[in-house]
Amino acid sequence: MKAVVCALVFLVLTVETPEFARDKFHTFMVYAQPLFKGNPLNLWDVCVGLVALAVALNPRTWRDAVKPLNQALVAALLMVALAVAWGGLRHGDLRMAYFQLHAFLRVFLLVPLLAAVFRSTRDLKLLAMTILAGAVYRAIGCVLAMRLSIIGSRDEWPTDVTGHDDSAIWAAAIVGLLGWLLIQPRLRPALVVGLLAPVILLAIHYNNRRLAWVEIAGSLLLLYLFLPRGPVRRRLTRLTLAVAPVLVLYVAVGWGRSGTLFAPVAKIRSVVADDNNASNLARDLEDMGLVFTLQNHRLLGTGFGQQYEEISMVYTKGMQRTFGIYRYIPHNSVLGLAAFTGLLGFPVIWAFMAVGAFLAARAYRLARSLAEQALAQVAFLSLFIYGQQAFGDMGFVSLKVNLLLACALAIAGRLAILTGAWPARRARSYGAVTRGPRVRVGPTSAPVLARARTSS
Repeated sequence: MKAVVCALVFLVLTVETPEFARDKFHTFMVYAQPLFKGNPLNLWDVCVGLVALAVALNPRTWRDAVKPLNQALVAALLMVALAVAWGGLRHGDLRMAYFQLHAFLRVFLLVPLLAAVFRSTRDLKLLAMTILAGAVYRAIGCVLAMRLSIIGSRDEWPTDVTGHDDSAIWAAAIVGLLGWLLIQPRLRPALVVGLLAPVILLAIHYNNRRLAWVEIAGSLLLLYLFLPRGPVRRRLTRLTLAVAPVLVLYVAVGWGRSGTLFAPVAKIRSVVADDNNASNLARDLEDMGLVFTLQNHRLLGTGFGQQYEEISMVYTKGMQRTFGIYRYIPHNSVLGLAAFTGLLGFPVIWAFMAVGAFLAARAYRLARSLAEQALAQVAFLSLFIYGQQAFGDMGFVSLKVNLLLACALAIAGRLAILTGAWPARRARSYGAVTRGPRVRVGPTSAPVLARARTSS
């Protein structure tokens, strides 16, 4: 069963649509397209449903559930249903409500399915490796497409090569690899990171999405704060202080300049200071429209199936003809969710993010092995990355990004049980989980783990 679920996860991460590389280059995964065609259900959904049915019939599925996470998900699902009903009562378009929610609703099936199938630390490592494999495959496809089909042609540099939502998967892969190296600074992790990270970073550069760098930068800061006090954190602090003057000088010299050498500086400037950037101005106007919509429907929101109120059509006057549903699916999914569900609905729906982050952080501190620490760390950071992608680039409506969210929540919930970070439901009947010795980050972890294995 684990192999089947891993295959389904890998398919979502690597399937290639006709938009991939402008339909000029494809890998073998282009043949997976038929699995994802069809509304409201496709063949991939049917496969997931059959697997979920088989898992539900197994008595083990209902053991060791994390009650707070389940409660947060149930509350979110109920609030979504109420928001759909509210939008319908206000003469909203229920077909558009489906397009607003189709990817997000799959999370409520995927989280319990993944938590039931991947039950041990070894299983969770397999799930994490599947995500990494999908990210690497997609990165290689992006690099090959750019080098073989786009670079050297007369076409302009594309706005993206593979898709906007690949940013979240690649960012999670990068911070996961770096976090693993920090936890286990040895030759093998260093070789793996040195081999895979450059390919993923090159793919991020070619895919030309600024948000990916924002996600990585924010995740690296959280990764540093995640580290406990010790030799690893001290060495990182010294290295940062030594490199900081050079980076400041590089940014200062490259600010406002063009060219390949200062391309990273141009990306930074386009995010934080380029007021004449049409993309930034269009997003600002969209965000203002979402805030205006929320102000007019503060408590309950507009409900799903409704459009947000646009305050200016300067940058969107042509989209009504080419993408007529753009006011149903704003780029800023977080503000959009607030506008559609109001001040009463949004906190209830978004609460699972806080619950998942809390469980991942607790599991990290109470981890019994380096593997558990690395998994808890990447689960926590993936939730942050999902929030950034949802806030910046329509992450709420992407199946790929919501799959990353489901994996992060499932890993956080299962690790909470394995580490004793949260008592499992029915623990008295099936045996309570005992917490092992706390693990320290870095080379000093070896004696602790040796004592843990001896005592067990």
